[in-house]
Amino acid sequence: MPSLSHERTGSTTSKQSEKIALNFGNRHCFAAGLVFLIGSLFYWPGIYDWWYEGEDETYIHNMEENGEGHGAGCFIAGSILFLMASMFNAIGLGMNKEENEQNDNMRVVHYVHLVALLCSQVGSALFIAGSIMYRPILGSVCPDFDARYEGEAQAGEPVAEHACETSGTMGTYLYIYGSILYLAEALLNFFNTCFKHLKCDSDKVGHKAGPDEEEEDDVANLLQG
Repeated sequence: MPSLSHERTGSTTSKQSEKIALNFGNRHCFAAGLVFLIGSLFYWPGIYDWWYEGEDETYIHNMEENGEGHGAGCFIAGSILFLMASMFNAIGLGMNKEENEQNDNMRVVHYVHLVALLCSQVGSALFIAGSIMYRPILGSVCPDFDARYEGEAQAGEPVAEHACETSGTMGTYLYIYGSILYLAEALLNFFNTCFKHLKCDSDKVGHKAGPDEEEEDDVANLLQG
């Protein structure tokens, strides 16, 4: 009988640790979204023409290039935060593995969550790579061959123009692939939520203990007393 008390105590500690890990993951996701929002402001169409109104065109273009560099830096930082969030989710998943494998339904939930976690981690990696591709420094004089910097520097340089466009295009494709994986993660988590609601008797927050569970709690409390 004393082993029952220790087993339940260990299970409670595991659940608390899992909640802490998931809480850290949620906070990192929120911070990542906020950093992405700030970075997006640097790419706001027309913001540099409005902010530096009255300055010459070359100066405005230079400020736009610098601003986009800061925006890309924000995207990289936000992508790393997303990756860290998936790490904390992985920690929480590992802490609850033994409990999830106690029956077939929870085993399904565990492995679906595992696939969702894989989508999140690979999506974060693609976001990091895509963010780096948006840095203006790539290709050295790439901005000179961009459509926004039309002029003599662009004339007769189709190879350099193509190379500069390819860098940004590759970053966009990586973002699209990463977003598809994040969508897959969201759909898998939604499936898990519905599946647990229909098939599993969860003893997590919001679950009312039955008579047998209350009796076990009373026995455990008496033993501890």
